[in-house]
Amino acid sequence: MRVYILRRLALTVPTILGASVLVFLILHLVPGDPAMVIAGPTAPADVVANIRAQLGLDQPVLVQYGRYLASALRGDLGRSILTRREVTSEIGGAFLNTVELVIAARIWSLLVAIPIGVVAAVMRRSAFDRLSMVTALLGLSLPIFWIGLMAIWLFAFKLGWFPISGRGGPLWTIAGLHHLVLPALTLGVIQVPALARLTRSSLLEALAQDYVRTARAKGLAEPFVVAKHALRNALLPVVTVVGLQFAGLLGGAVVTETIFSWPGLGRLAVTAILTRDFPVVQGTILISAVTFVTINLLVDLLYVVLDPRIKYS
Repeated sequence: MRVYILRRLALTVPTILGASVLVFLILHLVPGDPAMVIAGPTAPADVVANIRAQLGLDQPVLVQYGRYLASALRGDLGRSILTRREVTSEIGGAFLNTVELVIAARIWSLLVAIPIGVVAAVMRRSAFDRLSMVTALLGLSLPIFWIGLMAIWLFAFKLGWFPISGRGGPLWTIAGLHHLVLPALTLGVIQVPALARLTRSSLLEALAQDYVRTARAKGLAEPFVVAKHALRNALLPVVTVVGLQFAGLLGGAVVTETIFSWPGLGRLAVTAILTRDFPVVQGTILISAVTFVTINLLVDLLYVVLDPRIKYS
């Protein structure tokens, strides 16, 4: 196990390095000049040139990347071009806000999706099974921006139950929870259909295995057979999808955060891209890559807990 973990950690180095190189080159190849954004469209050429020199943008791309990489290895991701704050400070608060949103969305979606999938599998070909799978298919076809807008229209404008946008405060406060409900609901809705369908199909496959027939032949109650024997093995592919979805949501909750003005990592990245704030964009991509790789490793290690037959060497 230890050798496997060390090998996986070693493989993360080229992955993260490749992501940083790709983002760095793309940002420097697309049209636009951060110095012009800072100086303004009417600024004289000498003023723009001075700003470029101060930011190091007058150096060759490889030199700029080398300086960035050396600083990143020391934990210094630079300073925001616009706010002049440290990128780690800019990203830190936004990352925690995104984690808060994603965890809330993930918790409620799992509490809904897995029971639906289990009941649909146990009651195969029943009215509940057909209705739940049709509803899941409908949910997969709905774009997240439409779900968010409909949630705002219904729960904010019509019913007035929740605020439209923003973050009201820490999660442990009433205002914080109040502002979290709509974005978490929107972000979680798009995850429920896929998880419910996957849970159903995985459990149906597990229920057809010989060890389940043996457990039934021993006279064990059906709920015990499903919960103790079948469901544990059926959750292996579900855990994989949940882990990948969680990692993807941390870096990809852009639409939800934009609709609800949630001050998270995705919204920060969009703002940085629009303003050509290179250090912030690079920092958000780097943090997203590290998070994705880390969660992927944790999911692999969780397999051993769910299925002791799995061994890593």
